[in-house]
Amino acid sequence: MCGINFCIDKTGQGIDPELIKEANKRIRHRGPDDERIYLWNNLAMGFVRLSIVDLETGMQPFFSEDRQKVLICNGEIYNYRELKKELIDKGHQFYSKNDCEVILHLYEDAEDTFVQRLEGMFAFILVDKVKGIAIIARDRTGMKPLFYYDDKEVFCCSSEIKGIMPLMRERPGLNSKAIIDAFTFGYPQAGTTVYSGINHVPPAEIITLNLNDYRLHHQEYWQPNFIPKAEKSPKRSVDHSQALNLAITRAVHSHTQADVPISSYLSGGIDSTIITTLLANENRSQLDELTVFSIKFSDSAYDESPIFERTIHDLGLKSHVTAIDKVSADDFIAGVCVTEQPQFLSMDVPMQKLAALVRDSHRKVILAGEGSDELFGGYVSFVLNQVRRALAMPLVESFRPIMFKKAIEYFLGRGELIDKLYEIYLEPGKGVQDRFGTFPAWYPWWIVDHLSSRSLFRVDDYDPLGEDGHFTHLASRFRKSYEPLSEYDKSLYLEIKTRLPYYILSRADRNSMANSVEVRMPFLDNHVIDSALSIPEIDKMFAFREKYILRKSMRNTLPKHVINRRKFGYSSPLSWIWNNQSEASRDLLSAESLTKTDIFNVNNVLQSLKLVTDKSLPKHSFEYIQIVRHLTGILGVQALAYAV
Repeated sequence: MCGINFCIDKTGQGIDPELIKEANKRIRHRGPDDERIYLWNNLAMGFVRLSIVDLETGMQPFFSEDRQKVLICNGEIYNYRELKKELIDKGHQFYSKNDCEVILHLYEDAEDTFVQRLEGMFAFILVDKVKGIAIIARDRTGMKPLFYYDDKEVFCCSSEIKGIMPLMRERPGLNSKAIIDAFTFGYPQAGTTVYSGINHVPPAEIITLNLNDYRLHHQEYWQPNFIPKAEKSPKRSVDHSQALNLAITRAVHSHTQADVPISSYLSGGIDSTIITTLLANENRSQLDELTVFSIKFSDSAYDESPIFERTIHDLGLKSHVTAIDKVSADDFIAGVCVTEQPQFLSMDVPMQKLAALVRDSHRKVILAGEGSDELFGGYVSFVLNQVRRALAMPLVESFRPIMFKKAIEYFLGRGELIDKLYEIYLEPGKGVQDRFGTFPAWYPWWIVDHLSSRSLFRVDDYDPLGEDGHFTHLASRFRKSYEPLSEYDKSLYLEIKTRLPYYILSRADRNSMANSVEVRMPFLDNHVIDSALSIPEIDKMFAFREKYILRKSMRNTLPKHVINRRKFGYSSPLSWIWNNQSEASRDLLSAESLTKTDIFNVNNVLQSLKLVTDKSLPKHSFEYIQIVRHLTGILGVQALAYAV
């Protein structure tokens, strides 16, 4: 695991080595063990290493036998042993025992299909001097980050936005549309970032950069291959559950390849418990060497320690638990600068502290359960969308309002938010189906956040849910692919292509790598993904039970106190931030700072801030919760604006 930087000077002046050194310095937390810079003509490559596989000879860049091809890669290739044997049999010569070197030789062997054959998490840049091209690619789901910036003078890439900043000719401005998107969807859409001109390299995509004219060619190499609605498999669910169990077990095994110890995160949820249990079963004879890491909250409403402590005891594991009793405003500001995108919750800071505990325990690799919710419909929004469609049948039309209200209250409780969501769910959709080709599972939440945040912005000419919105364009791009699918699978498709890479995985990587810890996600193994996509809708969520097929596949593996438990979403109190304000946070939310940023309606923001500081609103009211979430997001944007 590591961090990578790449830059081309288009003016013919060449790259100042000090700039690439500074870029490496900015992302040194991703690879504190070693560093290297490679220069060729007007091109520079930077690499910082976290040593995990091949501790002795795995330093990058890697070179082909004729030194005409150069590779830097951030990631892990889990099927490298099979690929390496095949390539050696064909005459390729390897110079290290590192897993990533296989990418270079695989390209030499089959340059048109080499990326599709990789199983793992990766973001890499491969320079072919003979062809005069640079190939830039990310894994299927975007587990490993990679950003790029392109203008008339430079093209540059980095594992983090921090690494791009020194390579740009001038300070980037803020991307107002991306920020408005974040206040509706929870994160910037379409691979944009809060900084103008800096974008994600899309997951499952190859970008080919011509080194002569600097043109970019984008090619998507993978799409989620769900079973079309008309071709649903007649197999019984037991067949799918068995296949899924085997795929997940295999994935956990393959994700343990390393020359350093492997640990896991553990909460009270089903996903981390599956990973930890399978890891423990595989290492039954070496349990003394297996350690799990967990978070304990002082607020019982957010604490899962009674559940995971029981699991730890039953499995006979060693554990490290970090106790969190507050998140200060300064903690939050620092945490936002780690993730490099606005945050509307306080949960990233505890995850960063947990990763710090892993680091301080002299561990480098941790397994986690990310990806399961997106593959198996683990969010309540998917359940409610299914209920909504079920109640649309003519036979229940007259009972629909009251039945749906009861369903929402069952899953979410009661309150003003529930009433607002209920109204949106029952509406015809105002063209939602026509515009998106489906009713996205998160749509009611988007509407609530969109309407409640509009007054906070200085300009009101961009509608993130409108015809020109980023999500609308994404849905239009994906629509041909997901049109044949069931409504449930359409929602999962959108989740895999949007929220998963740009929010869930981005945060997971950044929170861990800020502390030089590599997080691996077995649920996003190629074989697990393929198995999940082949499961019929009825088996994925039977009787409105989230993750039904996953629970069924693991019913003989997991303890009943976990497998029968309803989903308990990980979170932490927002009130912590606002009860622990600082001089820095007050300055970032001052009229002067807000005016300078030139994104927000200063008067409306200050009025909202006054409502919170005056404590004039009930803390559990919908208005208070929305205001606090939005102020938290504004604080994050301000922090990012001044962190450049």
